[in-house]
Amino acid sequence: MANNEHFVRARLENCREVDSAVAGCDAIVHLGGIAKEASWDKLISTNLLGTINIFEAARRHGVSRVVLASSMHTMGFFGLEECFTENTPPRPDSRYAVSKLWVEAVGKLFAQKYGIAVTCIRIGHATHQIEQAEPGNWIGATDLASLIRLGLERTEPGFVLMHGVTSYCGLQITDDRLQREFGFTFTAGGSAYDEVLKRMSVTYPDDPAAQRWRGGIFASGDGNMV
Repeated sequence: MANNEHFVRARLENCREVDSAVAGCDAIVHLGGIAKEASWDKLISTNLLGTINIFEAARRHGVSRVVLASSMHTMGFFGLEECFTENTPPRPDSRYAVSKLWVEAVGKLFAQKYGIAVTCIRIGHATHQIEQAEPGNWIGATDLASLIRLGLERTEPGFVLMHGVTSYCGLQITDDRLQREFGFTFTAGGSAYDEVLKRMSVTYPDDPAAQRWRGGIFASGDGNMV
């Protein structure tokens, strides 16, 4: 009971802080949360409840636009040479990825029920250099900023899901929907995809699961727990 009371007090305090921060805003960019594998308790209290608090505050204060961070790890149990679109059923590779699907569901609820324009970006591994990113999952920092700007400029109510991972030479991981519907083109293209496959075996030499699946180490045990 003591732990439950502490949890409730902490959540109420978080609600008050979020309410104060959101008051007077026209739009919200919600990138906060745990970005690695973690226990269910940590992910629920941080990723899920944190997102709920953001959207409840947005509803109370009449915020019309929210840009929401999800993750490409929601598609982490696709093979390295499989392709998919935003309409493909997800295959989460970890508890972390499941928490991001919860976050997406919260965004859909508030978009449909309260008319908020929610732009949800399944972000790949955002780094300045492709060599620093998870193999096959890169998005450059400039391109990510441009996707966020696109979300902030959207005014039509509703939920829009975007895949934030660049195209690689030799394999277009996702379709050209961003170009067709929003005129968005990634400025930083990925390397040749056969190089990605080579990098997986070098990056995870003793981990067959990490070599096989798009999610890499996230798809393999709890090695990246926090």
